Amino acid sequence: MRCIKNPKGRFGKEEIQKAFVETKNYYSQFINQLKEMGIDTDLRIRECEHATDGILDETMASNYDLLFVKAKTQNTLKEFLMGNEVEDILRRTPSNLLFWRSRE
Repeated sequence: MRCIKNPKGRFGKEEIQKAFVETKNYYSQFINQLKEMGIDTDLRIRECEHATDGILDETMASNYDLLFVKAKTQNTLKEFLMGNEVEDILRRTPSNLLFWRSRE
């Protein structure tokens, strides 16, 4: 699940579409490798005002075995781990979770 944050509709349709394409390209190799190993994998992309709410809405509406949650930078990860977001996700999500920080 990738939630593209768009608070108050700041980004236009073209910018959101570009983000969807970039997300698919970014995760395609990883998803293909999982599928080759026989692991059923699905990438969901949504436009969300708040990432936490989007993640929780999607996981509550679906039945996921494992949910990957990525933070883009160390500061974002620190804020994510120290804020209420991670607590809400951990407490309210029925799926197993894996949190990671990208080296990019």
